[in-house]
Amino acid sequence: MTSKNKHDSDQVNVFTTQALAKVKQVFPNADIGLCGIIPRKGNSNHIHTVNETATNVNKFFETLYIKDEVLTYIDEERISTSWELLAANINTTTLKGLLCEKDYTDDWPLGRIQDKVFQVAYFWICILDYVDSDPHLTYKYNVQNCIENVHLHCSNVSAFVRKIKKLKEKVQKKKQKELLYNSVLEVTKIEQIGVECKKQGTTEKWLLNPEEINVGFVSKKLIFELRHYKRRNNVTDKTFGLWIKHICELESIPHLGSLWLNIHRIFNKKKNKLKLEERDDFLNGEYQPSLAPKEVDPNIELHCRECCKQAQVNKITCNIGKVVNEAKKN
Repeated sequence: MTSKNKHDSDQVNVFTTQALAKVKQVFPNADIGLCGIIPRKGNSNHIHTVNETATNVNKFFETLYIKDEVLTYIDEERISTSWELLAANINTTTLKGLLCEKDYTDDWPLGRIQDKVFQVAYFWICILDYVDSDPHLTYKYNVQNCIENVHLHCSNVSAFVRKIKKLKEKVQKKKQKELLYNSVLEVTKIEQIGVECKKQGTTEKWLLNPEEINVGFVSKKLIFELRHYKRRNNVTDKTFGLWIKHICELESIPHLGSLWLNIHRIFNKKKNKLKLEERDDFLNGEYQPSLAPKEVDPNIELHCRECCKQAQVNKITCNIGKVVNEAKKN
């Protein structure tokens, strides 16, 4: 429309007003979004003329938006600023994980969770944009899940969503981009030790200097909380093995490779295969530590190899016999 009427913004405004009237007539109860025109890049006279027309039309769009209650003006150039700011810190895969997966940040180090980006407005503007773009996501569940994943405090999600939307409108109407950097949520205290660890007496002091301990019942939840602490604080595999030795009352530190393979399998089952309502029963179940791989008797292994070789010889001999018999028949 601007290309055909590049010298006449008034004509574009007339066409837009007519189009809006038709939309309202067909959809009388609908909320209508009106996108601004993004300026073109380049230095030619033609592009300068088109951009000048686009600027005038966008101003007219903003005027319509202020006067019309059912109209929402979407300034693509300004909204993209939030996503540009976010792109330097977080990609959309991470965004989806924060929104959709419980305990998504379990393996994140403390420094990453405490990143200031999760507290500022532009992050949450992008979060709401992402939720709005996916019909399967909701503010009530997914935004709340994101808040919990980054350990922030929000007593009322609905009120928080309204607050972010109003702030976004201010950025659009008043061009106050500095509002994008406003801190909008408070940080909650991140507990280093989980509830089950405290219950069983595996305090941070004990974790730093592990010794014999009497744990009545070793649940998978306890093991996951220890895994969580290890990941957050860069604890060595050997130290984690020592924790398991004392907690499970083993004679020695378990084989570390088998131990981590066992825990990863359990963790992935909890994360990917269980429904939310099944997780509590699973986590409260007893943890069975993996045993060290049994050593193979070298004599048995040698015997097996000789058997395999003999079997191959027998198979080859049998095949040769079949060929010879077929040749005699012919």
